[in-house]
Amino acid sequence: MRRAEIAGSVRRWCEIIRDLDFVVELEAPPGKLVDRLGTVPGVREFVSRTDRTLTLRFAGGTVADIYWAQVGELGFQLLRATGAQAHLAVLKRTASSSPSPRKQTSIELWICPTFHRS
Repeated sequence: MRRAEIAGSVRRWCEIIRDLDFVVELEAPPGKLVDRLGTVPGVREFVSRTDRTLTLRFAGGTVADIYWAQVGELGFQLLRATGAQAHLAVLKRTASSSPSPRKQTSIELWICPTFHRS
C-alpha cells in the first residue's frame, strides 16, 4: 500500500455519515491487504468484494467501503468515491461534450489529472 485517503461523505464534511469510504493506492494486487483487513479487531464480515472494491462491516454495524487505486489513478478514484452522483453526472456530460481529443480516453484525464503531494 502506497497511500490511503478518506473519501466519500466524511471527506465532503457531510452532516450525516452513512458509511466510511477510503481510497487505497496500491503498487501490487490487494490480496495481502485484504487478508490483513480481515484480522482487524471489530471486523465482522466482508460484505462484498470485487476487483476494485471491498466492503467491510464492523461489529457495531458501521460499513466501510474501500476502493483500490492503481499507482497514478488516486485522484480519479477519490473523485469517484467522494463526488456526489449529480456532480459526477455533470462532469461526465462535460467531458463527453468537450472538443478535446482526450475525451475519448476517460473522464479522469480530462477532469482530474494525476497529481502527487510532496
